[in-house]
This record gives sequence, C-alpha cells and structure tokens, in this order.
Amino acid sequence: MIRTFFTILMLLLVCSAASADDPDLPQIAVFGTATTMVTPDTLVWSLNVKNIDLDLEDAADEHNKLVKKVLSTLKKRGVSEKDIQTARMQFGDNIDLATRSKSGYYASTEVSFKTKDFSKYTSLWMDLAQTENVSIQNVTYDHSNRIQYQNETRRNALLAARTKAEMLANTLGSKIGEPLLIEEDQSMQYPSTLNSVRSLGVEDSSEVLAPGEIPIRARVKASFRLINPAQ
Repeated sequence: MIRTFFTILMLLLVCSAASADDPDLPQIAVFGTATTMVTPDTLVWSLNVKNIDLDLEDAADEHNKLVKKVLSTLKKRGVSEKDIQTARMQFGDNIDLATRSKSGYYASTEVSFKTKDFSKYTSLWMDLAQTENVSIQNVTYDHSNRIQYQNETRRNALLAARTKAEMLANTLGSKIGEPLLIEEDQSMQYPSTLNSVRSLGVEDSSEVLAPGEIPIRARVKASFRLINPAQ
C-alpha cells in the first residue's frame, strides 16, 4: 500500500514538472517580491590579523601571540566564546610589490565575532584599533531572528506572486490554476541586506551608531496554469 502511494506521488510530481515545461500548456509566469524592515539587534565584526617577519618560525610564533591577544581582548569585553570564529589561516612568502622580490614571510588570520551589546561598540573599536597588526575590515548590522524573518518574507513574496498572477489573468478574463513552478532568487538574500557601520571616533557609542532598520528581502518566480473561460 505504501509502495503504491509513493509510486502515485512520484508520477504526479513527474507530470507536474512536465507540465511546467510544456510549451502548449497555457500558463502564466510572474515574479513576486517582498521586503520586511527590522531593527537590527546584532553587530557582526570582521577583523584581519597579519604580521610579517624575515624568519618563518618567528612569523608563526608572533602570529599565534597576536591572535591569542585579540581573542583575550574580545573575551574581556564580554564577547561570548561561541560568538567568535577564526578562519582563513594562512602562511606564505611576503612579496614586495615594488621590487617583486621576497622579503620574509607573512602570517594571516581572519577573526569574526558577534555582539548584541551596542554600547560596547566604541570600546571594542578602540581596543582593536590600538592592537598592532590588527585591522577592522568592517562592522555590519544583522538580526538574531533573521531566518524567521526570511521565511516570513519568502512566504509574502510567494503570496505577492499569486496575487499578481490572478490580477493579470483576470485582466484577460481568465483564471489561474495549480502552481507549475516555484523558484527563489537567492541573490536577494543577505549579505547584501547588511548595512556597514563606521566609527566616528567619539566616546559615546550612542552618538556613533544609528541602527535604523535593515531590509530583509525575498523574490520568487512562480508559474501557474492559465484557465481560459472556454476550458
């Protein structure tokens, strides 16, 4: 019985997929978009730790000390260990671009972390900026419930697509039938929705940050069977 059920289900899916590609089947294809504006509650930091030395072992040893210092600084400022990540650890020849010759070795690590306490923004910035061989690549806004908002926005985009299809079909005196195809535009998702934050060099972080709202967007393509009055 179960095998029979799955066999029928697979046949229906195959028929549905075939219908979506059938040029002779009357259908209507539309795009639906939706945007949800949310107030960010998270700051996402991206750092780069890089040092150069004539000796490879010295470069590695100094680099380990630098990374440990950065991690220690973050923990002292109350950043949770689970919100800190190191990545893209690299060692290699340091090439002088002017002379195109080797001038020692470099060691590099990217460090990223999240914090929800916006009041620590300036103190974190100053601590990191004053740490040798550490550069702040960028700081961006995000929301801890982004996935939930993304799902809601995706649903609204699909509803918008159906509404648009119904409006277009009604204009021609027709109706829409079952959906034949649904595709999501992945390019509409973050990180393109994140806003950059920059330091203004003042002590009060409330004067530096203006979180405002960030957009969470979704865009889908949907195709429906077009039902004409004569059918």
